[in-house]
Amino acid sequence: MRSSLTRSLIAPLAVIFALTGCSEITGNDGEAARVNVSGNWTGQFTHPGWDGGFLTLRLTQLDNVVTGEYQLRLAKRHANGRTQVQQYSGRVLGASVDNRHFEIVLQRRDGTWTLDAVLDGRNQMAGPWRSGRITGTFDVER
Repeated sequence: MRSSLTRSLIAPLAVIFALTGCSEITGNDGEAARVNVSGNWTGQFTHPGWDGGFLTLRLTQLDNVVTGEYQLRLAKRHANGRTQVQQYSGRVLGASVDNRHFEIVLQRRDGTWTLDAVLDGRNQMAGPWRSGRITGTFDVER
């Protein structure tokens, strides 16, 4: 009776232990490789109708939650030589989807940009973004 009770308790614990161990990426030294996106990120932001954009992210990650601030500068050169500049700044909210994939939301007064961020190594992050029906891409590094 006691051994069947012990097996009924140990078996589920062993499965939970195995599953949680499999959810981490293991580095060369056998240690779990957890990626943290905290820090300053800068780079390009493409937006339809604008010639170029520059994005700065100041991120803090605690467990799976990402918060911070952003600044975005979009520019367009008109035929008359005049350059139009639009600047945005605000809060960042997001979460890790897995160890290399993050959903990061840039909040603004009239809506949001949702970045589908994929890490390439530890210091480069890129992917598409969307805001309603409008889409573009971004590529930042730390």
